[in-house]
Amino acid sequence: MDLRLLEKALISLFCAIVLAITISKLRGKRFKLPPGPFPIPVFGNWLQVGDDLNHRNLTDLARRFGDILLLRMGQRNLVVVSSPDHAKEVLHTQGVEFGSRTRNVVFDIFTGKGQDMVFTVYGEHWRKMRRIMTVPFFTNKVVQQYRFGWEDEAAGVVDDVKKMPEASTTGIVLRRRLQLMMYNNMYRIMFDRRFESENDPLFVSLKTLNGERSRLAQSFDYNYGDFIPILRPFLRGYLKICKEVKDRRLQLFKDHFLEERKKLGSTKATDNAGLKCAIDHILDAQKKGEINEDNVLYIVENINVAAIETTLWSIEWGIAELVNHPEIQQKLRLLKMGILSFLINPSETVLWSTNASKAENPVAQLLDSGNLVIKDDSQENHLWQSFDYPTNTLLPGMKLCWNLRTGLNRFLSSWKSDSDPSTSCSRTSPLR
Repeated sequence: MDLRLLEKALISLFCAIVLAITISKLRGKRFKLPPGPFPIPVFGNWLQVGDDLNHRNLTDLARRFGDILLLRMGQRNLVVVSSPDHAKEVLHTQGVEFGSRTRNVVFDIFTGKGQDMVFTVYGEHWRKMRRIMTVPFFTNKVVQQYRFGWEDEAAGVVDDVKKMPEASTTGIVLRRRLQLMMYNNMYRIMFDRRFESENDPLFVSLKTLNGERSRLAQSFDYNYGDFIPILRPFLRGYLKICKEVKDRRLQLFKDHFLEERKKLGSTKATDNAGLKCAIDHILDAQKKGEINEDNVLYIVENINVAAIETTLWSIEWGIAELVNHPEIQQKLRLLKMGILSFLINPSETVLWSTNASKAENPVAQLLDSGNLVIKDDSQENHLWQSFDYPTNTLLPGMKLCWNLRTGLNRFLSSWKSDSDPSTSCSRTSPLR
């Protein structure tokens, strides 16, 4: 009797699997879904792919299934795009349709189910939050207002590293000092505050809680409950920890930054003509009824993660690439003297330079016209410009003649050969 029940159960399970596969195949044909690995019922491709969705594994899958492939992770369907053209189509051409981030149980906790801006669903709320955050964060006025402070923070990193003896011997963990720089850059904009050192108690608390938030949100430990809802009860302990971290972070933001700024605002008048930090603009929007206090807190939450930690990872990646590829450092250098030079390894012999005049703050800029100019950042006059040396190309705005004031002769010259762009003996100039 027991064997018969077992036989029936196995047959039923087999039929259910066959039915699920058939429905999945028919559904895929009906909706013209992209190709991808064969999914297992209930789990999809999760057991095959695992939690390691790094770019190398995705590249391997793209080689097998094409530039657009489908991964079924439990109840979630993930479409992977692997070519520049398709990425542009998704991110730019169809940006509105694909603008929303996928929400999950953990991000719903840390963002109050989309009360923020970065992780909210694209729509009216997102547009309102973006409009409120544009003035305090995304304008040229903000860049000019805080530029010198940012430059001081970067110079401070260089000075501190030079003072560390181990920097030239055993090595240092540069991330710690860069992290302080990023916090100071963003907290200058946000609250007109900065931290004096890595040992500042408030900075240590912020760094610890933000790090725990990032670890919990980016961990794969909760994927099984997110991908397969029937397993979600097993996430209760994990979600409880997430809620505790969220409450502690928001309380820290409120007690040490928001309330202090509100008190300062009540005793010191600020208007749109004056220099206001970002939180003043955001609190004004709250006073006008455009957003509530929770929205303000979750905006601060976004800044601490999306603006600070994400930018820090990008800086770390860039520095690591330069350290691992010293030849990249020497391809193009803007020297302190204000001369643009091309160098060759390993002797650093100068192959070519602009021979421009000295400048205190040299800046190289490629203009819309195609003219590459070098100028002192404090002046508008160009120290050197590529339009004075047209080689074999004549662009609108270029002049071919003697400059009687400077004595410069501007002329067209052909390449030495098809593969050698150096100047040949063939020249063209209207005036000699």
